[in-house]
Amino acid sequence: AQEQAALLSSGSEAVLSVPQTENFPRAVPTAQPLPTTPPTHVFLTGVTGFFGAHLLRALLEQGVQRLYCLVRGDKERLTQTLDWYFGAAYTAYALSKATIITGDVSKPSFGLSDADFSTLSQRIDAVYHCAADVRHYAADRESLCAVNQIGVKNAIALAKAGNIPLHHISTASVAGERLTAFPNQPAQFTEDDFNIGQNWKANAYVESKFLAEAEIYQAMQHGLNARVYRLGRLVGRASDGVFQKRPETNAAYLLLRAIYVLGALPQTLLETPVDLTPVDWCADTVAALHNCTQTANHLFHPAPPSLFQ
Repeated sequence: AQEQAALLSSGSEAVLSVPQTENFPRAVPTAQPLPTTPPTHVFLTGVTGFFGAHLLRALLEQGVQRLYCLVRGDKERLTQTLDWYFGAAYTAYALSKATIITGDVSKPSFGLSDADFSTLSQRIDAVYHCAADVRHYAADRESLCAVNQIGVKNAIALAKAGNIPLHHISTASVAGERLTAFPNQPAQFTEDDFNIGQNWKANAYVESKFLAEAEIYQAMQHGLNARVYRLGRLVGRASDGVFQKRPETNAAYLLLRAIYVLGALPQTLLETPVDLTPVDWCADTVAALHNCTQTANHLFHPAPPSLFQ
């Protein structure tokens, strides 16, 4: 965590000149302009997740008229999720604005027929891809890749079929924790950076999200218009503290729970900064950046508290 904070820092540390490696570009590609007005008909994946549910609400508040929500199973799964976070009254309103698309992010074309996939691409003016396997410490790399890489390929294909923008939800963890060749040297990882030689292979989740971004940047070289949002460590809402429905899958919860269970903290980690990013602020910001000019955007706490705090 401390090393990651150093890589993401905007401080005055010297920036090492690290050569491009493994054919991944050092910098993200330059973005094409986006429409100045917010989208009105949006395809949204990951809507039953912690962030996806809050992005649904943020998009509706931004003025989206119709949401096409990819869901595994039936409408009930989405209903239960929205009830949990927002209550029955808001759920009824949200569902009146939603069209449920039954599918699977890890299957080709989201599990849709060619005809349905084509029809969908003509009905929407933006794709917001939130779906991800967020198990940070999972050993099953195949499962992570199926959701996090195949899913983004599907999102790219849909955006290209409709000639519409793709907004991809990534993670600040793609910055890694240290430089592979210079593990003891400080470095900065900015919004313009992609591959500065960081240790993105050290964790299966981080690797899958890094490679998902790589898919997007490659597609951008062939006409895709995309934006990437690298989120910090999501925690409860700033408005009322409501937290994730299944906290055991949340990285912030696992970290703080481990400290609580141990009842102790190594002295060397007392001043380690811990990013805590409220989920509602983060979702509202993604929606507000619908016409941002830069390709990658870092969304996390600007002054993270220490573990001791």
